[in-house]
This record gives sequence, C-alpha cells and structure tokens, in this order.
Amino acid sequence: MNIANTERKTTSNETWHLIDVSGQNLGKIASHIASILQGKHNVNYVPYLAIGDFVVAVNASKLTITGNNKMTQKTYYRHSGYPGGIRGVTLETMMSKDPSRVLYLAVKGMLPKNKLGRKLLGRLKIFADEKHTHIAQIKGLGINEALIENIEEIDLIFEPDRKSTKVKADKPDKKSTKIKDAKKESSVTGNVGGNKTTILPKTVQAILIKEYGEDVDLTDEKFVGLRNKTQASKFVEENPSSAK
Repeated sequence: MNIANTERKTTSNETWHLIDVSGQNLGKIASHIASILQGKHNVNYVPYLAIGDFVVAVNASKLTITGNNKMTQKTYYRHSGYPGGIRGVTLETMMSKDPSRVLYLAVKGMLPKNKLGRKLLGRLKIFADEKHTHIAQIKGLGINEALIENIEEIDLIFEPDRKSTKVKADKPDKKSTKIKDAKKESSVTGNVGGNKTTILPKTVQAILIKEYGEDVDLTDEKFVGLRNKTQASKFVEENPSSAK
C-alpha cells in the first residue's frame, strides 16, 4: 500500500483565487488558470488527484485576443448529432454574446479529458464583468460576516426571521390559554365508579338540559360516551321516559 498517496488525499487545503483577466492574453491567462485548477503550484501535486484550488475570473469581456484576423478566423464548432447539423460561431460573435464562454472553452481544452478534468472545471467561476457572487469564499468569511458590510441587506434578510420568532413565541401561550378556557366552558367533568370520568361537550349539555331539565345530574354514569350532538339526540330518543 502506498501510504504517501493516501495521505495526499486528506491533506488538500483548497483556497479561492480572484483573477482579473482584463487586458490579459486569452491563451496565457487560460494556461495560468488551468495550472491553478490542477494544483501544480502545490508541493504535493499529483496528476491523478483533484488537489487544486478554486478560481474566480472577472472581466472576461475585456480579454485581449492576439493574432491577425483571429476574431473572424477562429470558429467554435458544435454538432447537433444529425446529418448536416454542424454549426459554427466565430470568436467575434462569441465575445459579443457570451465572453465568459470563450475563457471557459480555452481552460477546458487545457485540462484532462476525463472525470477528473470535469471536476476541476467545476471549480472555475467566470463572470463577464467585475461583479461576482463569491465574496464570502474569497475573503474567508462566512455568509453572516460578509453581510455585515451592508447593514441594509442584513435588516432586509434577517428582520422577517426576528418577527416570526416573536410571533411564534407569543402564539403558543395564547392558544394554550384559549384551549384551556374553551375546555372549561364547554365540558362538565365528574367521577363515575371511582375511576371513570365523563366529559360532556356544551352541545350535549344543552340537549340533556332541554330534555331532562336544569336539575339533571350531568355527571351521571348513564351519560358516559356522549361525545357529540348526534349521540346525545339518539340517547334522548331512546330514553324519552327518563324522569327529571
């Protein structure tokens, strides 16, 4: 077993690099980025492991293209897979529509054509202008620390959470008190046989009082099991002769 190779897999310290490619030659900067992605600047570099770093390239629309008539002569081809489905786009058209695609394809051609190369290419983040979405990673800060730079964004993002926590903190107490009060108002509890308990809802109480009068004992054992208005009405129909 090769112990050195096993150790290399666990000693990869990945960092983020911000590269401004404005005014840079396309081929040279693509070669430099590909070297960083593969990790050739690390002392523990091996060609079969992804030990490189992440790269954020900005200002891709300001790349420099050298060579005579290169903008019109260089063509990017793609094929639909059907006969006659070949399509071509010149470098000039590509730079006007999607300049980040030009740098992406240049770096892709300099990486291994396998699973490792596709993984390394996923670490490349290209933006056409100077604005990018990886400030937190490049500065080594978490998302909360990064947002501290803009107080308005923090209030906009986190204020609803604070309000929701306050509402959640208040609602359970109000609900619980309402439920307790409703139970007290809508039921009558009494001991039956020492162990059993009868709980009569308010609707059941109204039916029994209407039929048997106000002096009826609602904690009587015969009323056990009356949970709703239907059961109470059926009980009254089956026992019409019960004395008040």
